[in-house]
Amino acid sequence: MIVTTGHDLPGGGGPAQEPPAGALRGLSAGADRADAWERVREAIDSADLGRVADAVAVLDGRERKDVAARLPDYLEVAAETWHGGDDPDTWWDTGSRLDALRLAGAGTLGGAAAVVTWLNRRDLQGWWPPDEPVDLFLRVLASRPDAWLADLATRLTLRARNGRNRNLPLALALFRRTATTPPRYDPLVVAWAAEPPTGDRHAESPSRTRAQGRAYALSRDPLLGHLLPRLFEAEGVGRQLRAERADRLDESGWLHGLRTLAAQGVVARAVLLDGCLGRFLRGGAATDLRFFARLHEVLAPTAGEVRARARDYVRLLPVAPGPVAELAASHLRRLPALEPAELAEALHGLLFRAERKLVSAGLSWLDQAAREARGHLDDLAPALALAFACDSYDVQGRAVRLTLKYTARFTPRGAEAIREAVGLLPPDLGEAVAAAFGGDVAPEAEPDEFTPPPLPAPPAAEPFPAPDLDPARFVDRLFDSFDWQSRERWLADFVRLAATDRPGLRDGLAGPMNGAFPSLHHQPQWLRVDDWLAAMAKEILTPGADPPAHRLPCPSHVSPPHLFLLRRLAEAHAALEAGTLPPYLLATPTSATGHLDPAELATRLEGYQRAGIEAMPADLQQALLRLPRATDPSATARCARLISPAGRTAARWMSEGGLPDPVVGVRWTTEGAQGSPADDMGSPAGSRGAVRLVPEVKAVPTGLAFIDELLGETPAYRADEHGGYLGWWPGILPSHREVVAAQLTPHLLYQWNRPGVYPAHLHALAAAGGPAGAAVALLLGYHLAQAHPDEGVGVLLRMAARGDLPAADLGDQLALLVTRTWLRPADVLNALDRAARRGAYQQVWTVLAGLLPVLLPGEGERATSAHTRVLALAADVARWSGARGSLPRVAELASRKGSTVALRHARRLHACLTAP
Repeated sequence: MIVTTGHDLPGGGGPAQEPPAGALRGLSAGADRADAWERVREAIDSADLGRVADAVAVLDGRERKDVAARLPDYLEVAAETWHGGDDPDTWWDTGSRLDALRLAGAGTLGGAAAVVTWLNRRDLQGWWPPDEPVDLFLRVLASRPDAWLADLATRLTLRARNGRNRNLPLALALFRRTATTPPRYDPLVVAWAAEPPTGDRHAESPSRTRAQGRAYALSRDPLLGHLLPRLFEAEGVGRQLRAERADRLDESGWLHGLRTLAAQGVVARAVLLDGCLGRFLRGGAATDLRFFARLHEVLAPTAGEVRARARDYVRLLPVAPGPVAELAASHLRRLPALEPAELAEALHGLLFRAERKLVSAGLSWLDQAAREARGHLDDLAPALALAFACDSYDVQGRAVRLTLKYTARFTPRGAEAIREAVGLLPPDLGEAVAAAFGGDVAPEAEPDEFTPPPLPAPPAAEPFPAPDLDPARFVDRLFDSFDWQSRERWLADFVRLAATDRPGLRDGLAGPMNGAFPSLHHQPQWLRVDDWLAAMAKEILTPGADPPAHRLPCPSHVSPPHLFLLRRLAEAHAALEAGTLPPYLLATPTSATGHLDPAELATRLEGYQRAGIEAMPADLQQALLRLPRATDPSATARCARLISPAGRTAARWMSEGGLPDPVVGVRWTTEGAQGSPADDMGSPAGSRGAVRLVPEVKAVPTGLAFIDELLGETPAYRADEHGGYLGWWPGILPSHREVVAAQLTPHLLYQWNRPGVYPAHLHALAAAGGPAGAAVALLLGYHLAQAHPDEGVGVLLRMAARGDLPAADLGDQLALLVTRTWLRPADVLNALDRAARRGAYQQVWTVLAGLLPVLLPGEGERATSAHTRVLALAADVARWSGARGSLPRVAELASRKGSTVALRHARRLHACLTAP
C-alpha cells in the first residue's frame, strides 16, 4: 500500500487519504509488469540463456505482452551499448545477448507469424551461426497449444532459404512434439540430415542415444517415415553428407545408421536402394551424389537386387557422373547374364563416354562378352565403333586390336557399322581397320599455319599519388582502402599535416576516431599497420594519453619485410610522442612501383639540412632501398655536398651502386611441411607428398642495421604474423624483386585459411626492377599452372616484352611444380599455348626446352595423350620461333618404331630442331 500525508499532496495540508481500491490494483499490476520486464532485461544483459528461459517461463499473459512490446525498442538501444563499449568482454558477449533476445521474443510474442518475423530479423543473427538452444525454446513455448506450435513450425520452415537456417532445428523439434507432418521443403530435409544423433528428444536416455548412435536415434524419431524418402530427393542433402566415408564408418553417421536400420528391418532395403538409384537418375554433380554412391556400396546389393533393377543401372551408364557410372557398370558386369539387348545398350552407354577409364572398362567388358557369346557379334559392333572416337590414342588402339581380333565374327551388317567409324581414328589406326573392313581413312593433319602476333608493349609505370593536404579530404581517406599505396600516402600526408596544420588535423580526426580502437592501448604489441596509424591519430587528439611503450613484435614472430615496415611506423609514432617528428618523410615513393626518384631524395635531404632536422634511421634506410638501380650522377653529387649524416650516407649508397644483389635461392623440402589440400572427392590432392618452400637469401652486410635485419636469415615459419602485408613487400624492395619473390615463396602452395600469393603480387613483381631468377619464375609458374591462368599469362607477356622474363628458370620451376605438387601439366600447357599465340613464342620455346625432359615418356614408357599434346605444342612453337638444337629425349622418341600421333609429332619436332 502507498501511504501519503497531507504534506505530500499537491494542495498542501489536509487529512491523509487512500486512493480507490481499483487504482491500487492498477498500480500494483503495473509495478509487477515493470518488475517482470526488469527481470527479463537483466537476464538478457547477462547473456545467460538459461536465466532468460527461467524469467520468461513464469510470466503470465499480461506480463508476456508487456515484455514483447518493449523488446524492439530495447534491441536498438542495447545494440549500441553492446557494440560501442571499451570492454572487450562486452563485445564478445554480444552474440549471446542477441540469442537471449531471440529467446525472449519467442516466448513472449503473441502470434506465430510475429515470432517468425522476430526470429528472422537480420539484426538478431549475430556474426556466425551458433548452436541454437532448442530445449530452451521448447521450454518458453511449452504453454502454447499444439496447433499454434505446428503453425509456428511450418512458418519457420517455409521462411528458411537453405538448410543452414538456424531456425530449422527448432522447427524439427516442434514437428516432433506436435506429431505434425512437415511440409515437403528441401531445406528442412537438409537440416534433418545435419542434426547430430543426440538430437532425438524421444529417447529414454540421452546417454543411451549417444551410445547407440544414428541408428538408435532414427529408430526413435517420429519424423523418420516422413523425411527418409525425401532424403533422396531434396537438393543439398548430398552436399551436406558428402564428407562421410565408407571406409571409416562412424556410428553417429548416416551410412552406418541406415545400414544398421536396414539390417534390423526397421527400414526396407528396397527403399534405400531405390532411393539411391532414383537420386542417380535425377542427375547432379559428383559431389552431390557421393554420399548416395557410398550408401549404395555400403548396402552391398545382391545379384537378385541388381537384376531386378538392371534397367535403371543401364540407364545410368551414358549420363551419370563418372564414379556413379563406374559403380553401375561394376554391378551389372557381375550379373550371371544380361539380355542381349541390355548388354548391347550397356556397352553402348559405356563406350559413348569421354572418360578414358570408363571406355577402357567398356572394352574389357565387351571382350569378355565376345568370348562368352556364340555366333556373330553384330549387336556389339555399334558400341565398339564408339570407342574409335575416344580422345585417348591408347584406348583407340585397344579398340582397333579388339576389332581385328574378332573380324571373322562380324557379318556384313556389323562390318558396315565399323566401316562407317573408320574416319574417327588417327590415320595409322584407321589404315589398319580399313584394310580389313574398308572405309575412308582420316587425312593426315596439316601443320598449324598460325603466325603469332608481336608482343604487346609493356605498360608505363604510374606515378605515386600526389600529397593531398586538405584536412577534410585527408580524414575522409581514413582507413578507406587496404592497398599499400593508400596506406603509404596516408602516412606521408599525416606527417605533413602534423607539421603544417595540426589544429585542422585534430579537428578532422576527432569524429572518426571517437570510440574507434577501444582496446588499442591494452594490447601488448601492435602487429597491424592500422594499429600504429590509429595510435598516431590518438596521439594527435590526446597527446601523452598513452605512456610510451615498446609494442614492436619479437623478430621471431613476424616475417622480415613485415617487421621492417613496423619499425618505420614505430619510429614515426615515437617521434610524434617525443615532439621530433620531421615535417615530411624521406621514403615516400615517387612511383607506384615503390621506387623513389634520386633527385627527389636529394631535395628532401637538402631540406632536412637547412632545417637542422635529423633523419629517422628506418625512414632513411627505406628511402635508400627504394632508389632505382641506375642513379643520376647529379643526384649523387648533390648528396655528396651535404654535411648531414643522412646526406653522407645517401651519397655513399648512391656512389657504390646501392645494395649489392644478394644471392637468392629457394629450397624444396618435405621437412615440417603442411598437408596437401584435399581434392573434391576427399582424397589427398598431392599424392607425391607435401612440400615446403624455404627461401635462402645471403646478402653482404651494409652496416645499416634495419637493412641487414631485412636481408638476414629468413626462416620459413613465424609464430604470429608470418605473411602479414604481402602486398607491401614489392614496394619495400622495388629494385630487388628476386629477394621479395623468395620471401613470398613460403606462402605460395598452401593458401587455404592463411596468407597467400595472388596475381596482384605477381603483377607488382613484374613491374619492379632488378634481376628475376628462380624465385620470380616459381611464383609465375604457379599462376600459369592454375585452371584459369589469364593473370599468369599476362605477366609472362609483360616480362617478355620488357626482356626480363627468366624463361629458362621458368621451365625448371614448372617441371618441379608438376612433379612435386598437385598442379597439372594440362593447365601448364594451356597457359603456354595462350602465351605463345599472343606473341611470346620465343620465350615459350625456352620454357618448353626445360620442361620437355620432365613431361616426355622415358625409355620403355609408352606415350599417352598428354605426351601427344606437349609434343604437338612444342613442334608448333619450335617452328614459329625457328628453334634449333637437338634434344636427346626428343631424338630418342623420334627414333622409335611406330606411327602413333605422339611419335609423328616427335619426328616433326626433331626435324625442325635439326634442320639446317
